[in-house]
Amino acid sequence: MTPTSKPKPQPKPRRRSKADEAPREDRVADDAAVTALLDVLTDSVAALPEVLERGEEARRARAESARGLLSSRELRAAARRVPELGTSIESARAELDRQDTAAEQARSQLHDASKEWLMALKALRDPGA
Repeated sequence: MTPTSKPKPQPKPRRRSKADEAPREDRVADDAAVTALLDVLTDSVAALPEVLERGEEARRARAESARGLLSSRELRAAARRVPELGTSIESARAELDRQDTAAEQARSQLHDASKEWLMALKALRDPGA
């Protein structure tokens, strides 16, 4: 070292975090809590498609009932007498078709998303895998 050179700065000692100082028992309890939380999340996400499917079955049943009513002989006869009623019936049928399409898209999106969420939860559970 020359008289004009400055001494090299020494690295600061690493500060220990509270997690480093925590007793091992606390870490085990934290690990168990995280595992339990991941279990609950995994079970919940895995159940989403089935729950959606049950809701979708109920929606389809209501839609089929509505379609049956819109196709009833009495309503067709009334539509022949009142043209505006026929227009409303066609509009209602189109709305039911739109709802069918939207429900199918939502079901597909949820199915895909739940697969991604399950993979992400698996990665959190097994970071080295």
